Amino acid sequence: MISSLKSQNMNYDLTVVIPMYNVIDYVVRSVESLGVWLNNKAVEILIIDDGSTDGSLSVAKNIEKTYDNVIVYHKENGGLSSARNFGYSLANGRYVYFFDLDDALGEGAAQILLNAINGSSDDLIMFGYDEILEDGNINTVTSKDQPKMDEFTLRKDDILTELLGIKQGFIPGYAPTKIFRTEAIKELSFREMYYEDLAFFMDFLRQNASDKYRFINLPLYKYYRRSGSITRQFSETKLMDKMTSLDLMLNAVFEISGNSRIVNEAFKTYFVGYLWIAKLNKDVSSALVSKRVHNALHSNRGKYFELFKGFKNFVKFVYYRTF
Repeated sequence: MISSLKSQNMNYDLTVVIPMYNVIDYVVRSVESLGVWLNNKAVEILIIDDGSTDGSLSVAKNIEKTYDNVIVYHKENGGLSSARNFGYSLANGRYVYFFDLDDALGEGAAQILLNAINGSSDDLIMFGYDEILEDGNINTVTSKDQPKMDEFTLRKDDILTELLGIKQGFIPGYAPTKIFRTEAIKELSFREMYYEDLAFFMDFLRQNASDKYRFINLPLYKYYRRSGSITRQFSETKLMDKMTSLDLMLNAVFEISGNSRIVNEAFKTYFVGYLWIAKLNKDVSSALVSKRVHNALHSNRGKYFELFKGFKNFVKFVYYRTF
């Protein structure tokens, strides 16, 4: 299963874990975007081939020959979480970064992030990103409140406020916009499910003792939104996993925050998420999904009417947030 042992028993400032599955068109572009991380003695780059069948492994092997700190591993297909967990189990860096091989780092981002972790003891370093749409338009996601600041500190309630979209929503659950101190996530792993990023991040916030985290207010990551992405293709399993992700989010907010506004917004997000799933299930036609949606919405209906202060506001909220 292991194709190279270049970095065995060595210590690094950063380990980059890169799952790979049938992304042959993007491998070279994405790896080259890692810039100063390539052939850098402070960084190890682990490409985890998750049973690709399109020639991605051959391309990655050629990249491995080119860069001294790139190591390619091959395993049987087990999904994104399996590949990330496998790569993380091999990590030798003080910090670990989970990068998606069909996206890219922005120009100069690798150096900025390397500078950020140099001598740092932060458990979590987050940063903004550019969402690049299929028509070429770019949606830059950073904090607009602090445009003159390259970085600032956020507390857990600040993170939840943005994660739930109460203010600007510049912090997603998305793993590739975050670098974790390895020691801070040593007890964690990605759950074997779709939408695993949010679950992992909520697990981290719930168990991490710190209440101060760094945010670099620059769009350092390039997220390419494609219509063929697995996140936009739905099935019974994906809808069930999305509901599990919503359940985990709500339970984690209960544990993390005593702020009533944040808790109430988490309920709204949970509610709208379930309604969105019900809408998607019209095409999937899963009885299991229908039953779970019904049970979740029925058991909390009193809370929803309380939050929206009456049926009229309730209907308006549902319409404008869901359809």
